[in-house]
Amino acid sequence: MSMKTKHTSFMENIQHTLLRYGRKDKAAGMKAYMKDQFTFYGVQAVLRRRLTQSFVREIKKWPKEDVFLMVDELWKAEHRECQYVAMDILDKITGSISEEDLTSVKHWILTKSWWDTVDHLASHQVGHLFRNRALRDITLPRWLSGDNIWLTRCCLLYQLMYKADTDWEGLKQSVEVLRNKDEFFIQKAIGWALRQYSKTDPNAVKQYIENSELSNLACREGLKWLARNAK
Repeated sequence: MSMKTKHTSFMENIQHTLLRYGRKDKAAGMKAYMKDQFTFYGVQAVLRRRLTQSFVREIKKWPKEDVFLMVDELWKAEHRECQYVAMDILDKITGSISEEDLTSVKHWILTKSWWDTVDHLASHQVGHLFRNRALRDITLPRWLSGDNIWLTRCCLLYQLMYKADTDWEGLKQSVEVLRNKDEFFIQKAIGWALRQYSKTDPNAVKQYIENSELSNLACREGLKWLARNAK
């Protein structure tokens, strides 16, 4: 079977499966939740993963270039669940993604951009790539100073899973660059990044927020975990 035929066959089977089990009432709710940005089959996450796990398991065995072609095909699809399946596939091969693959990851960030895909790619695939300090030092300043809010958001969220490995000084530097930016998705991300790190070093985050002129939104989000655990 040619790779073109293989990709087409898997694409058709994935779409057919999602269509078969989709529910119109769920689809309407999911579309509304995403501010009518995307069309949905109406298959929620747990069921989607169960329905497509055999496809994902097989695709992850392919050569990386063929996996990326499959992800590209899923990313082009109309229904949002297809992009979620693409991310499920990427999660299975993240360890093999390397510096030369940043262009592809960036393309997916910038295509059909919304918080659901961007945040996942930021915290998983970009997070993995930016553990390469040299790559991070070159790329992060460009994204941070650019005018694309989704790449900028990635600069705040790529460390969400780093825990004790978080570059706290680097995070603070990014926050300082962006703290006056009048953009909901950036201010929300500042708060989320601070809240996540507060689980590792609560005193550092508390002190930083108290002594920094952050937006009300960023402060509120940043202090949520600390406030809950102070009770």
